[in-house]
Parts: sequence; structure tokens; C-alpha cells
Amino acid sequence: MKYLILFFLSSLLMISSCKNDDNNTDPPPESTDYFAVANRNEGTVTIYDADTQGLVTTITISDANAAPTYVVFSRERDRLYVADFNNEKVSFYNTINFTKEGEYATGMGSFHMWLNDAVDQLWVNNITDKTTTVIDLNIGIIIATIDLPTSIEINTDTAQHDVTISPDGEFAYISVFSQLGLNYVLQYGTNSLSLIDSEVVGGDPHLLAGPVNLFVLSQDDSNIREFNYSDLTYTGNVGIFANAHGVTLGGSDNIFVSNISDRKVASYDIATQTILNITDAGSTAGAAHNLAYNPDNGILALTLSGSNTVDFFKVDSTGITFLSSVVSGDNPFGIVYIDR
Repeated sequence: MKYLILFFLSSLLMISSCKNDDNNTDPPPESTDYFAVANRNEGTVTIYDADTQGLVTTITISDANAAPTYVVFSRERDRLYVADFNNEKVSFYNTINFTKEGEYATGMGSFHMWLNDAVDQLWVNNITDKTTTVIDLNIGIIIATIDLPTSIEINTDTAQHDVTISPDGEFAYISVFSQLGLNYVLQYGTNSLSLIDSEVVGGDPHLLAGPVNLFVLSQDDSNIREFNYSDLTYTGNVGIFANAHGVTLGGSDNIFVSNISDRKVASYDIATQTILNITDAGSTAGAAHNLAYNPDNGILALTLSGSNTVDFFKVDSTGITFLSSVVSGDNPFGIVYIDR
């Protein structure tokens, strides 16, 4: 009976796609690693070969006024998840031929999201509703809808922004953005789904789950800070990079960071807390927004939001070298590396 109830609930919240809905018509790709780019103003997700940078296929989302914002990948399930800002949902696609398999209901304004296969959860920030949707990926149902906590300062523009999960899956972290007041990082237990702690951080904060500590970047004060996963204490490590915004792991030793305003990318050395190898984007339009990295071949990808371009770079012992630009779609936003 328990499993029948779970199946019924799952059926209500997860709507399977029709054969011709949101599917590409191209033959199955031969590559096994990709970059997926959400083109927010075009309602598409473009898939690139992560080694050659060639276009593999394009997912066209059939929902009216679709606005894909961020994308994440589950290696355990071999699925790509796409948040839709305007349609209160996250859709998911297999990464064999990128056909749609289903969708989950969320709140309005689905934005930054993160999943962790160790805990089998997907956390989605809904910035219009000012909630966070937590989905159990094992049984395919929403297990929590989290509001802003009353313990923090809340202004008219305060909303959840970025989100990540610790590598072991024990904790989730949500950044809270406000131009009118304080900005925060909130720590939640993924088992209890309750607030554990909060810390005031620099304005416009973005998050990355590093190999040892939580990274918090502030675009407003250009700081890169590190916090302890377990108790959210500031570790004393800090780097400075102007307009620090987009961030992705570069391995166990470094991370990559974007200067959103000046269209630059850099490597940040974790051990020494220093910025290395700053280089300019190849594109001359748009904001250097989000990053993804292919460690197998040292390929870094950057979305230039506000334009239609994605830039690719080669990373090696000599630094970061611009490779090429591709036309992705109108307002390329979130990007993720898919390693199958």
C-alpha cells in the first residue's frame, strides 16, 4: 500500500512528456560529454560537444513563453534538469538523445538550482514566490517548500538566489539577495529540511561546494570567502576578484571565476587563495555570467548573458587561452558540464 501511495503522489507531481513534446529530432549523439546551455529568452537548451565545442543538438521547449534559466546534471540518473522561470516547473531529459522524460512542479520564478546524487535531492529557488522547492529524486515527489526564515532581515526585494549542497549531501546552502538590506547564506539539513544557521555575507552572493569548504562569492565587494561546511564558520581564507559572480570547480586545486561586468575569467588557487591567469572573454557583448568546466580536456565554457554567445577557453599549464565563440541562443544563461 505504501508504494501504491508513493506511485500515486509521484504521478501527480511528475508529468511524463509526449513523444513529440520538447524532443529534438536529431539522431542520438556519439559523444558522452557535453555542455548544456539554457537560452533564457529563446526557450531552448543547446547541447555542445564538450571536447570539440561542436553543436550536438537543440532542445526546444514547447511550453508557452518558456524561459529556461539554469541546468543541472545527475550522473546517477543520466538526466539533465532544466528550470523554467515562467512555467513553474523543472523538466528533465535523458542525456542519451536528449528527449524529455518528465517534469516536476515548482514555484514561480524557478532560478538557481542544485542536485546531489549522494542525498538524491534537487533544490530549486523560486525567486518570484520567494520559496525553495526540495524534490526527492528517488521517489519523484516534492518533500518540502521552504519559505524565507523569519530570523533574518527581510526587505521587499529579499529573495532566495543561489543554492548548493555539500559534497557528502548532509547540508544545503541558500544565498539570500537584497539590494535594500543584508545578504545571507542559510544552512539547512538535508535530512531535517530545517534551518541550522545563517551568516551575513557580501552583496549579490553566489555559492560553490568546494572540495573542503563552501565558497561564497560577492559581486558587490569582489570577495571570495570560504566557510566551514559543518558549522558555517568563516575559515579566514579570502581572495579578491573584481565583480566576482560565476564560479565552477576546476578540480581539487582551483576554481574558475567570472568578472561579470568586465567580461573576464580567472583561475583561483584554493591553497594560496590567490587569483591566477586572468584572461578576457573573446566576445565583446553581454555579461560574463556562468561557467562550466570539462576537466578531461581542459575546456572552460562561459555564457555571455544579454547576448547570444558562449565562449570556450583552453586551460593548461600556461594559463587560460580563448578558443572560440559560438552562437547559442538569445540570452544564454545557466550552463552545466555533462560527463556520462
